[in-house]
Amino acid sequence: MSRVEVSSRAERILQDVPGLYQRAREMLLGILETAEQIRFFGDSYFLPDSVMRLRVGKFELSYTLDLNRGMASVLSAERISEDVGSQSTES
Repeated sequence: MSRVEVSSRAERILQDVPGLYQRAREMLLGILETAEQIRFFGDSYFLPDSVMRLRVGKFELSYTLDLNRGMASVLSAERISEDVGSQSTES
């Protein structure tokens, strides 16, 4: 059975925003399932210790996957700041 573990710091951030924890969990379980299927078919270039990033709403999660244990681990969650390059300037 697949599962998602979340660091205590990331969990506090995710639970502060209604629905964010559940949405992130569902997305990570989908990613984990996809990675397991890729490995099953023998086409995996997956590096097990890789830290990956996932954008969920206005937050970016850093996570790892452990396919042998069927687990995604969220290491951190940070609010994404507005892109400075998207602001217009007037002369």
